[in-house]
Amino acid sequence: MTQACTILFAHGSRDPRWRAPFDAILEQSRAQTDAPVELAFLELMSPSLPEVLEAWVAEGHRHIRIAPLFFAAGHHLRVDLPNIIAEVQSQHPGLVVEILPPMGESAPMQAEIARWATSRSAP
Repeated sequence: MTQACTILFAHGSRDPRWRAPFDAILEQSRAQTDAPVELAFLELMSPSLPEVLEAWVAEGHRHIRIAPLFFAAGHHLRVDLPNIIAEVQSQHPGLVVEILPPMGESAPMQAEIARWATSRSAP
């Protein structure tokens, strides 16, 4: 399989309602591509990132893109994410994992957030 798969990577929460916007992003992402797209979590929710990576490797995928749904690259993206990927790659030589910048570092996302924040009246 040559087409890159995309994992939307989010933190996770104990509150099951927290994931609703991420599920909406997942469905919109799937509508925009024929390539596989899945949502995975660092903790507290399923599926975990290692679970999705292992499942896709078992299906024969060798190029996986991770899109962090985080605003900035803190400890989770600078330390935890590379450690998870290194562990999976150690078991699967040849697996290529591309990590995109966190969504909050995207100039179009920053502009959209600024537009959203300033176009709403205060509650």
